[in-house]
Amino acid sequence: KKVNRNIKKYDVIWITNPLLYRYISSGFQGKIVYDCMDDHSALCNDVKIRNRVNEVEMALVRRADLIFTSSVGLTKKIENLYEKVKPVLIRNGFVWDVIHAPVKREKKEKNYKIGYFGTIAEWFDFSALLDSLEHFPEVEYHLWGPVVNIEIPKHPRIFMEGVIEHSRLWDGIKTMDCMIMPFKVTKAIEAVDPVKLYEYISMGKAIISVYYKEVERFNPFVSFYHSYKELNAVIKELIQKNFQPVYDERRQQEFLKENSWNSRYKIIKKEVERSVR
Repeated sequence: KKVNRNIKKYDVIWITNPLLYRYISSGFQGKIVYDCMDDHSALCNDVKIRNRVNEVEMALVRRADLIFTSSVGLTKKIENLYEKVKPVLIRNGFVWDVIHAPVKREKKEKNYKIGYFGTIAEWFDFSALLDSLEHFPEVEYHLWGPVVNIEIPKHPRIFMEGVIEHSRLWDGIKTMDCMIMPFKVTKAIEAVDPVKLYEYISMGKAIISVYYKEVERFNPFVSFYHSYKELNAVIKELIQKNFQPVYDERRQQEFLKENSWNSRYKIIKKEVERSVR
């Protein structure tokens, strides 16, 4: 109501969730930017809500003056919704105060610690972790982040570290030997360009991730797996190499500079100015 009361003063309204489009008056004459960062309908378990999201998103896509997408999968989805639109691909980016360069690691004699930070929800593949723990008694997992609608399996080598401020993450992560992104490859996940991998790279750690097409470009920095068997093979190889990262400081610095939010902003600014004219 507050937005609609003063809507005429806005040149541009930026929408990050299609359902927010319902609150924009049909009489609004300014520009609308749709920032599509997730496959919102794929995240809905309720069929009624999913259908409503699809309906509103279709109307938004037809009305929007500019559409940004954060992945190739989302770009294709938007183009399928309305073939006349041409979304601008703006991938996620890196923002961090300090970049921790990978260093030569000394051989350890005790347990290896594999870390994860982020939301822990239905897409988190605990079965993959449990299977690897059966094969590697020297491995333990440390997880930071909120838990949403999922039961955490009890295991003596799975440590739930709770929610932590983003600025304090390094205090916990610095003792990790490796970072992991153990997701189930669902339709929603396939559309995600994960910020997590950019941040893992900035930490200078060895990185393990499930493979899907959208993350293939992280190949120079990440050890991928397609199955539990491949995950175990990856962990075995990394143990033999003492979890030494597969990238060096030069490649790390180049990648993070190229994928910084400063570089993303230059494109965003140009596209918004062009569409507002």
